[in-house]
Amino acid sequence: MRGSASGRKIRPSRPALPVALAAVAGSALAIALPATGIGSSLGLAPPRSLALAGIVIITGAYLLALQAGKTIYRRASGRWL
Repeated sequence: MRGSASGRKIRPSRPALPVALAAVAGSALAIALPATGIGSSLGLAPPRSLALAGIVIITGAYLLALQAGKTIYRRASGRWL
């Protein structure tokens, strides 16, 4: 990890990993559910490849912009919220 301006190390918060894992699991379930028997009985259809690729690209761009914003804030202020 990179140190802050005051010399302290910035560590991820304790709930960061469980929250990230829950988000990935929920996303995987949402994508896989339409392909199951339960999904088809609910009238769900699997997303088209182009739509799925768009979701992945938009999400990745959002995460990159978020990380860049956090880095800029940390460098400008020398602290994290």
